[in-house]
Amino acid sequence: MGERQRKLYEVIADKLLNQIQRGIFKPGDKLPAERTLAQEYGVNRAVIREAFRSMERMGCVDSKVGGGTYVTVPEVSDITDPLSILLSQSADPDEELLETRLILETAIVRLAAVRRAEDQLEQLHRNLQDMQIAILRKEDIVSYDKQFHGILAEAANNHSLAAIVALCSDAFQKCMKITNKMEHIPQITFKQHAQILNAVELQDAEAAESAMADHLQSALGNLLKAKK
Repeated sequence: MGERQRKLYEVIADKLLNQIQRGIFKPGDKLPAERTLAQEYGVNRAVIREAFRSMERMGCVDSKVGGGTYVTVPEVSDITDPLSILLSQSADPDEELLETRLILETAIVRLAAVRRAEDQLEQLHRNLQDMQIAILRKEDIVSYDKQFHGILAEAANNHSLAAIVALCSDAFQKCMKITNKMEHIPQITFKQHAQILNAVELQDAEAAESAMADHLQSALGNLLKAKK
């Protein structure tokens, strides 16, 4: 059986979405009027109207009665909700997230080692100091763990990667709380973070990647132990 023939409004919607992705229309911009687009694409206004409706269902635009159609800024839930649904269908969602982080963050830390700024190094050092104090006080270190990885992602100077890491960290936070309650794990986490920071500070990309891989593989091992 062949592929379903696409409807005309779907073709138009794709063209408009492509323009949004290319930055021709930015969040907050008003899209051209139905009449203008109908003339541009050689279709009737009903086709443009249906294209706008389909884009609105996707959360890409917001149509105001009598006020036009505007490109919207995606909500965090637009990203996190589909991810949560996908993870709920997985037999081992936490393991999958750790594998994802292992792939992403070893690449990110290589970039961070090359691109990091002095103020980001200062943030990482303060983070380690705060984590050490929390460990001595027997306090939870999950927030410091999450912050450390977030600073590294920002140091890589790639906004898309930083957003993905933040999303994975949020989804994985429940698991982090479990593993960081295991004996000696906070101290081990602190030591591993210190090794990562040392490599980043020396701008040694290979050592940074190796230290990050060891850290996340250790986290995966701790998770498996915690689930036994």
